[in-house]
Amino acid sequence: MANERDSGELIRQLATSFGMADTYNSRIEGSRFDPATGTLYCDGIAVPKSSIESAEEFFAKQRDYYRSMAGKDSAAMEQFINFSVAYNAIVMMMAQKSDND
Repeated sequence: MANERDSGELIRQLATSFGMADTYNSRIEGSRFDPATGTLYCDGIAVPKSSIESAEEFFAKQRDYYRSMAGKDSAAMEQFINFSVAYNAIVMMMAQKSDND
């Protein structure tokens, strides 16, 4: 089961995949995932489970798209990696709910 530090790391990885590279080195305070409700609280904003699921679907589609192109050029491979990190961070975060049930 992931703890708060692991959740913070997942959030930093997700932010990094959105191009916020300096976020990885900064500490994100007050961000947490509530596995009981499936809500992500990030910088004072409550992100509902439905929005997280939409983001998961988006990143899965982008990951699959760039996976098909990843062997053709390094830029596509980099995008594939970025979308894979974001997708897997969301999947791991959401898995906390089943770990706590």
